[in-house]
Amino acid sequence: MVNREKRTISAGRLVINLLCAVGVILLLLLTVVSFGWFTGVSPVNGRGASLSASNGVFELASADKSGKYDALLIAPAGDTLSGIVFEDGTPADLVSTSDGKPEVKWLMNDESNFDNPSGEGIQPGSYGKMTFYVVAKQDQDLDLTFSLDMILYDSGAEPISELNPDNSTHIIPDTETAAKLINGHILFFEHYDEASGVYSDRITDSFRFTQPGAVENTAYKVEFYWIWPDFIDQLILPSDDALLRARGYDRITADGQQLITDADSEDYFTESIAGLSEMLENMSKGSENEDFDIGSYNLLNSKWNEADQMIGTNVGYIELLLTADVRPLSGP
Repeated sequence: MVNREKRTISAGRLVINLLCAVGVILLLLLTVVSFGWFTGVSPVNGRGASLSASNGVFELASADKSGKYDALLIAPAGDTLSGIVFEDGTPADLVSTSDGKPEVKWLMNDESNFDNPSGEGIQPGSYGKMTFYVVAKQDQDLDLTFSLDMILYDSGAEPISELNPDNSTHIIPDTETAAKLINGHILFFEHYDEASGVYSDRITDSFRFTQPGAVENTAYKVEFYWIWPDFIDQLILPSDDALLRARGYDRITADGQQLITDADSEDYFTESIAGLSEMLENMSKGSENEDFDIGSYNLLNSKWNEADQMIGTNVGYIELLLTADVRPLSGP
C-alpha cells in the first residue's frame, strides 16, 4: 500500500506530497496550495520581445471575466468584446487578452488549478485542458502559429508593488535543471481521445491553427491538453502491460510513439544514466517479456521521481505563456 503525507511549506506556495511505496519506488508530488490559472495578462518579466498587435487580422480572447488575479503579477483584466459570435451564431461573452496583444498567459492562483479536473493542484498524475479563442477581425483564411513557453519562478517571488516593481530576478533560467525537467514532466498535446485515454501530437514548442474562410467577428475555439505523468511507465510500457494495469494507469501515447530518448534525457532525469537507450528499449518490450529487466525498470522510476522532487523543491510558481503569429503566406 502507499502512504501519503502532506506538508504545507507556506501559504500561497507549493506543497510536496511524499509517497513512500514498497520497494525502490519513491514519488514526490508537487501540489499547488492556492494557485490555479488565469488568462488575460500582459508581459511583466522581460523574457523575449512581445509580439506586436495582429494588424486587425485576429485577436485572442478568453471566457474568463473573473478578474481575480494572483498578486504575484500585476495584469489588466482585459476588455469585454462586443458584437462577437461563436461559430454557431450565438453571442460570445469573451474578454480580450493582454491588451489585444496576440498572447495569453495562465498563472497559478486559487481559482482553476490549470483547469485540472481533479481539483488537487498541479502534481504528478494531474492533467487538464486549456481553452482560448481566436477572434477573426476580417473575412480571411487564418493560418497561425502558437508557441508555448513555461516560465518558472522560485519561491522567493513576491507580489509586484512600488517597492517590488519587477519579479524578473526570481525567474529560474532555462539552463537550470528544474527548468529543463519541467519540459519533460509537464507534457502538452494537441489532441486527446477520451475513449482510449491516448494523447497525440505532442507540443514541444509550437503548434498550428488554421481556419479557412474565417468570418469577421467570429470566435473560434482552440483547445490543447496537458498531463503530468505519475510514473515513467506511462511513457514507455505497452498500453496493455500488466504493471500499468496494476497501477491503474493508461499509457499516455499510442504504442510505438517514443517520448523519451537518450538525446533529450536532461528533460526527464536530473543526471545522465549510463545505458539509458538500452533500458528504454528493454522497457518498451513490456514486463511480460522474458528479457524484461526489473532492475532497469526500478532505476528509471526512481530517477523519474527524483526529478519530480527537484521540481517541487525549486519551483514556487509556474506561468504558461502562449503567443501567436500569422504564418507567412509562403509557408507550408
